[in-house]
Amino acid sequence: MGLMLIGIIGLAMEPFRDDSWLKTTLAKLFASTTSMMFIPVIIFVLWLLNRWMTSPNKPETSRSGDFPMYLMMAAGAYYQFKLITTGAF
Repeated sequence: MGLMLIGIIGLAMEPFRDDSWLKTTLAKLFASTTSMMFIPVIIFVLWLLNRWMTSPNKPETSRSGDFPMYLMMAAGAYYQFKLITTGAF
């Protein structure tokens, strides 16, 4: 639970940094009309991930639904390491 909270806080603070990877990625995505054509592809991939992770029956739980939790825990471990070594997110 702690790793997930640290991951959420770290990812929430990421857009407000000056040299943020999120800012540079969005700047490159909206730089030209050619790169903006990837937006529908990204939305389609996110929709496919949502379909893959949700269970068709509500009482059943899917093991693939744990994947976002593990990703957030990995982000939390990264930001915790960064916090310990540098003293900041």
